[in-house]
Amino acid sequence: MIEIAISLDSVLLRLSTHGWSVTEHIKHFSHTFTAGKTYGVVGEFGDGAWSLAYLLSGLTLINAGLFPNSKSSITLNGDPVRPRHLKNISCFLKSGVVEEKRKLIFGERTVRQQIMRGLSRSKAGYSLQEIVERFQLSHERLDRPLSHYSGEGYRASLAIGFAYDKKVFACPWLEPDNLHHIGSVGFQQFFHTVKENGAMVIMPTNKIAWVEQFADELIYIEHPYADMLPPELAHISHKAAP
Repeated sequence: MIEIAISLDSVLLRLSTHGWSVTEHIKHFSHTFTAGKTYGVVGEFGDGAWSLAYLLSGLTLINAGLFPNSKSSITLNGDPVRPRHLKNISCFLKSGVVEEKRKLIFGERTVRQQIMRGLSRSKAGYSLQEIVERFQLSHERLDRPLSHYSGEGYRASLAIGFAYDKKVFACPWLEPDNLHHIGSVGFQQFFHTVKENGAMVIMPTNKIAWVEQFADELIYIEHPYADMLPPELAHISHKAAP
């Protein structure tokens, strides 16, 4: 079983995806994330829920934008760990795994090829057909690259991560476009499969109602950005919407 412990003193992180970005400030946060759980990380944009998903999956540096003299750390099973190590045990939904990020001369590997490569490396003992059935993948789409998938891409990336025996499955920021897939009751069976295999699932959002029925544990991010506001605005606070 794996445990990832995060202790953040005061961190300012700038994240970007799909052409837009957000700056998040996390202050005085610590938590230990354990395998076999789905974590609903709840907070508004800027509060750090999105950043935690990136930090746990090694997609951003913990020392990016650190305030002077702040002390922060991430450990894996008690030992200090670097982002690249976390990235090597992680799968980000719809994006896949780090092993498949290198572009080939003739294009990306297909989902079939990625699953087969993952099985050969992890020695997980499953067959391609077993994984296709577990994650309800369409046979006619297996020979497409993951980037060519639409909604089924969330299941396909889970299948690839499962084949590689990844231990952290991080979701993109939950919003209506992907909530229909990731936040459905039916999708939880796929999360259950990876959790049974010793993995954890991270679901960042600003809507408690979108994750509370699925999460094994809810984590509420405080709103330290108010500390950075001018005095006349510092009294204004907001809460995660239900």
